[in-house]
Amino acid sequence: MTQTAYEPGHTEAVVKLVEHYGYNINYVMPTNGLSLFLCACLGGRRELILYMLERGADVRRTTSSGDTALYLATYGILNSHTPDQEIINDLIKAGCDVNQQNAKGYTPLHRAASKGNLTIISCLLHNGADPYLCSKSGIYPIDSAITAGHVEAAELLKVEVTNPHVWDVVDPHTPPRIQLGLLSPPRRHLMESTRKGSITKVHRSET
Repeated sequence: MTQTAYEPGHTEAVVKLVEHYGYNINYVMPTNGLSLFLCACLGGRRELILYMLERGADVRRTTSSGDTALYLATYGILNSHTPDQEIINDLIKAGCDVNQQNAKGYTPLHRAASKGNLTIISCLLHNGADPYLCSKSGIYPIDSAITAGHVEAAELLKVEVTNPHVWDVVDPHTPPRIQLGLLSPPRRHLMESTRKGSITKVHRSET
């Protein structure tokens, strides 16, 4: 129920259960590392998140995959019927690190970029999100945006990288959509194009 706090009545029901039974909102489920607070973040409902913060929610706790409260909340916001970007500000104010990476190296900015949500991307950037942080496989937030076909988001996330892979195909100051056209065949290559290791160039014949 906590994960679906966005549904009508769910937030109120969770609060009543916590109050009645005295649930420890920081208790961690051994199967996935989720606490009641982290589930609330995943639900993306601000009222419930603020309630749990007031009750001493541990903002430093992560899931077994290394997902932070902010990462989960970003996911929840992006999938909510009534997204509220103020949740991001609330969690950062409470002590969440906007640039903390999960076990695979992804940040909340990667998640927002993959959905192409300009409002959330701008909010994260305003709060210090670093577009130069790449995942362990070398994927930058801009890669996540381009791979999903979000051109405007990619424009917000442009970076100048020193490794030659993606820019062997695209001029450093030319938006990727102009050269690659966001065609489906090369997207997989582009997703891996900024990896630190050696990667074969994307040939135009593939498009």
